[in-house]
Amino acid sequence: MKLFKKIFATIIAFSAITAVLSQSVFASANYSYGVSPSNYSISKDGFVLMSENQYKENGYIITDRVYTKETEVSPISKSGSRTVRHEKDIAADNGDKELLYTFYVSGFFKWDLDNDTVTVSNVTNGYTSYISGTYPKVVSSTKEYKSNQGATFLLGNKYAYAKHILVLQNAFGSKSTYTVYVDVNVRGISTKS
Repeated sequence: MKLFKKIFATIIAFSAITAVLSQSVFASANYSYGVSPSNYSISKDGFVLMSENQYKENGYIITDRVYTKETEVSPISKSGSRTVRHEKDIAADNGDKELLYTFYVSGFFKWDLDNDTVTVSNVTNGYTSYISGTYPKVVSSTKEYKSNQGATFLLGNKYAYAKHILVLQNAFGSKSTYTVYVDVNVRGISTKS
């Protein structure tokens, strides 16, 4: 009887683990980047919101969003392309949470696992100021992007990235640096979405 209980408990545990693992594999295979047709929203310029996060940094409230083009939401494949956009809102950490700046970087990524290549092109960046006063003010806005980065023989995956760095200065001369970053590796996977 004890042997039967052990065998039965083992079968139940194995079935539960198999069910959980098969569901997570099914979900990631069908809807890469965690998006299904029922839970994404489309912005005015055709981008789909993939993730959103809010946190406090340097005395400001940051809202961090990652988007991809609506027509490019698809299962991960050995080769393909998609446009990824990373955007941040910087708001005052006060009662009214006044929006101060929005800045972004966007790039068109193309990957091919069989040829071990990934490129980024059509990189755009920018920022919009919503402040009525002088501070915080933008003292620097720079863009950087590269293709076929990283990966050494047998270690890691090559990736391409685009980055926008925004430096703000407050009325006392103190500077804060904010970065938006998007990347895609040779498997079509982004660390941001």
